[in-house]
Order: sequence, then structure tokens, then C-alpha cells
Amino acid sequence: MLKKKNTQRLISNLQFLNFKNIKRFLFCIIFITLSNLTYAQVGAVGTNVNNFNDTALGQQTIADGFANTALGYKTTSTGEYNIVSGFESKVSGLHSAAMFGRGNVSIGEGAIAIGSFLRTKGDYNITIGSGLQGHIIDNTTNYSLMIGFKSNLPTLYVGPSNGVGTTGKVGIGTLQTPNTLGAINLSDYSLYVKGGILSEEVRVRTGWADYVFNSDYKLKSLEEVETFIEKNKHLPNVPSASRVEEDGLNLGDISRIQQEKIEELTLYIIQQNKRLKLLEEKIETLLED
Repeated sequence: MLKKKNTQRLISNLQFLNFKNIKRFLFCIIFITLSNLTYAQVGAVGTNVNNFNDTALGQQTIADGFANTALGYKTTSTGEYNIVSGFESKVSGLHSAAMFGRGNVSIGEGAIAIGSFLRTKGDYNITIGSGLQGHIIDNTTNYSLMIGFKSNLPTLYVGPSNGVGTTGKVGIGTLQTPNTLGAINLSDYSLYVKGGILSEEVRVRTGWADYVFNSDYKLKSLEEVETFIEKNKHLPNVPSASRVEEDGLNLGDISRIQQEKIEELTLYIIQQNKRLKLLEEKIETLLED
């Protein structure tokens, strides 16, 4: 009788171990394991987790602080709420990240480096791209963005704004965004480019010189223009060579000034034409007499 009961119990246990129950059992094991990895309750191969709520997965990875994550090979994440992934990369501070490459470093609050051989040091600045081994792209400007490849200098730089309703300055090939050039105020300028710009078309919104044709426009006599040139070595209302070398040129202004001179020349030609006609009439009268 006892043997019969044991046989029935064995059959019942075997019925429990059907495919569905085995699958549920394995799912529970996997879920518990991943949960423990997420909250750093258990170790894993290639992990070095020093505090509660940290995660380190890979080889020679270190997560030390609170809610930090280190993934990959020889990566270190310290501070709070930081994440690092890739190869030989480090992150420290608060809410920072160094991701997807080799040799990246992020230090600060909200500092992010994405790529390889980058360093982002500061608050809420971002570096994207790829520097060179031993020659990293180094972003130390708070609230800025740098993007570059195969160099230690970024190709694109976006500087910090001044708060709500403002925008930052943009540099292409340069980190310099000065507010003055000689005596010229550049604080309203937004784009700074080092090197030439090749474009199929440039459109500049500016004033124009049709005021020359107004009846109240004071057109200098040619004698006055001659005296001015002899004294100043340039045309009236045209910047001197030394001023252009120091301050540069405003494309809209110089276009208007050149148009002004063209229209003044047109008026001079009209005046000369009238005088020629008068002379021709006088000559014809003399010939008739």
C-alpha cells in the first residue's frame, strides 16, 4: 500500500514538471538574477561593485558611489547617477556619462562624452566625436557642445547662452567668439568661422543708397572730393585701409557705400553731360555766326 502511494506521488511530481512549469521556473530564476545584478546584491564575472544600487558589467569595470553603471572593459564610474561604457573610459560627478568608445573621460555635473578620446569637464557640457590617442578633444566650457573627428580640435563649437530667450554663439573651426573686433561691437554676432566660406549664394538684408537721388542730398562738388582725397587718401564716407585692417568690413555697409559712390558718379556724369550739351550749343552758335 505504501509503495503504491509513493508511486502516485512520483507521478504527480512528474506531471508538475511539464514544459510550461519548467519555463516559468527558469523565468523566475533569470528575473531574480537580473534584479540582483541591477541592485548590486550579487557579484558577476568581471564586476567590481562597491556600493548599493551600482552596476558593473564587463572586465575590470568599477562602479563606486550611488546608482552608477560601468559597462565594458577597464571602465570606472564614480559619483552619483553616472554611466560609462566602452573601453578605458571614466566618469565621475553627478548625472554624467562617457559612452560608446575608448579613452573617454567625463567629470562634473551633467557632463557627457560620446565617441573616443574625448574629455568633458564641467557642468552640462557635451563632447561628441573622436579625438586622437594622446591628443583628446577637451571640452571644459560649461553648458557647451563640441563636435570633432580625427583631431584634438572640434570642428563645431556651440557656446553657452545667457538664459531664457537667448541663444549661444556658434564657432566653426574656432573656439573664439569675441564680443569686440577693434572698435566694433560684435556682441550681437552669432556665427564665427575660421577660414573661408564657399557658398553658391549669399543674401544680406541691409539699407540701400537711393537717398543719393533725393532732392535734399548734398552732392559734393568734384573740387571738394579732390580736396578730401588729397588730405585723407580715400573717398568720402569710405573707410580707410587702416580701419578696414583693424575692424574688418560689414558686408551690408560696404555694399551700400559702394552703391552710394556709383550713384554719385552717375549724378556727376549727368552734370558733365549737361555741360557738354551747353558747350556744344555755344560752339554751334559761334560757327553759325
